[in-house]
Amino acid sequence: SLHHKKTVEIKADAAAKEIEVKSCDGEKSGLQEVVGQQEVRAIDAQRIASDRNRLQDDLKRTSTDKEELQSQINKAEIMLANKQAEIEKAIQDYNRLGTELKMVPL
Repeated sequence: SLHHKKTVEIKADAAAKEIEVKSCDGEKSGLQEVVGQQEVRAIDAQRIASDRNRLQDDLKRTSTDKEELQSQINKAEIMLANKQAEIEKAIQDYNRLGTELKMVPL
């Protein structure tokens, strides 16, 4: 009968649609997984960028600290050289006076 034929067609169409829905669900799940991985990659990229910025800041601070320490070392070396020159002059003066006063043999 016509009614039976229509029912069979509707059931067949419904079964085809069900298969299509399942296929779409599978595709959706696959795409969600890809998007989920991309989000993780995006989070990783943000973390990497943040780490890079932090490390660049650390490098700048370290370079500044190094320059300050080098400046302090240079000042200390100059002071040391000046003290050494003072001591050498004092020794020369001592030896000269000792010789003049005949306290140090020639």
